[in-house]
Amino acid sequence: MSKPKVVLYPAGKSGCAWWRIRNPMEAMKHVYDDIECVVLDTTKMTREMVYEAIQIADLAVLQAPGSMEGLSIIRGHITEIVRKNKIDKKRVKVAVDYDDYSFDLSPYNPRYKDLGTEEAKDDNGNWLWRDGYGGFDMKSNRNRYNAFVSCISECDVVTTTTHYLRDKFLKFNPNVCILPNSIDFNKWGEIKRPERMKNEIRVGWFGGDSHYKDLLQIKPMFKPFIEKY
Repeated sequence: MSKPKVVLYPAGKSGCAWWRIRNPMEAMKHVYDDIECVVLDTTKMTREMVYEAIQIADLAVLQAPGSMEGLSIIRGHITEIVRKNKIDKKRVKVAVDYDDYSFDLSPYNPRYKDLGTEEAKDDNGNWLWRDGYGGFDMKSNRNRYNAFVSCISECDVVTTTTHYLRDKFLKFNPNVCILPNSIDFNKWGEIKRPERMKNEIRVGWFGGDSHYKDLLQIKPMFKPFIEKY
């Protein structure tokens, strides 16, 4: 009897793809020796090669699909590829993983341009996003949102990082599991903590420009520290 085959489709080679797809599957190989795990390097594969690899799998794991291409994999509408390569047609089980709810964005997030579904103004009434201006296209974004929802609702299982996100996805699919973010400490050496300075406060910030609204929320808390130090 052949080993069950799991094919993983990460979102490129980003840090997110590593922590959510590649790193867990490396750990999985050490725990389960009765399954075959294949991580697709989609940067070197044609669309037909990706479809063919997924069609001969028992389980396909897609990272954050939100397009018609991802939806076509979930629906199994790849009959031409199957026919051409004489692959037995079967229903591949599909899991999708999301570490974010892409369409629940602050208008201050730059990605709102491609994911926002409503026009938005700032607190002073100035336009942040207006349909037809600056590349903001609500019709395209709403089509993208519909594909995103269909990917969630039509897959077999959704995995995500937190209870908050699980509640979001349960609106579209009853089968949602929490797989928390994790770190393989074997890949990290000892990290020496910097010496604490007696006369100053060191503030660390982890985040990108998508967290601008978060910074605004904590901005008032910095005033007493700035005045004191």
